[in-house]
Amino acid sequence: MLRLNLPFWASTELRDPAMYSTAIAHAKTSQSYHVRPDSSTYHVVNLDQTNGAIQPKVTNQGYSDSSCWSRGQAWTITALHKLIHGHRNSPSQRLLENMPNSLNICPQT
Repeated sequence: MLRLNLPFWASTELRDPAMYSTAIAHAKTSQSYHVRPDSSTYHVVNLDQTNGAIQPKVTNQGYSDSSCWSRGQAWTITALHKLIHGHRNSPSQRLLENMPNSLNICPQT
């Protein structure tokens, strides 16, 4: 999710509304596949190469498949921050609403 801002930037630079629509669709898909209902994140989402169906969602570099992958969580927070500050008039409200939820996963110190 860290690189979600790139297609938005490209759509602006190229003045390409189709690329912008693709960027929105990609951001929504990434969010729906990688962010759990509790706003923590999966490391890897495998897709069937023939039909695109979601295969197992796993956390290869985390404690377990059901645990939050902390680096991915940080990437999610960074990506959402970039979307909010770089494209205030763009991504759907659903994308932006995940920012505080993703932050709440982080332990309080």
